Amino acid sequence: MTAGLLDDDADFTSGAADEGEEVTAEMPTSEASADGPTMTEVGTKLDLARAYIDMGDPDGARSILNEVLEEAGQSQRQEAQQLLDDLDG
Repeated sequence: MTAGLLDDDADFTSGAADEGEEVTAEMPTSEASADGPTMTEVGTKLDLARAYIDMGDPDGARSILNEVLEEAGQSQRQEAQQLLDDLDG
């Protein structure tokens, strides 16, 4: 191990802890994740639905696309609806 890597003065704990005391770090949360999925998360679901379609799993795609219809903004809802229409057509 390289000398000095552990000798930094960085404090990686969220406070001083006595021996045996558990120290936990909290992950920062964004307002978007507290209020619902972000556009990126919904976009990932659209990509996943397309992958299900490509793999020949229309039921899996429909399930994901229905989630998108509930969670997405207008443009992503339109895209999800178009994919559903293509599956049904």
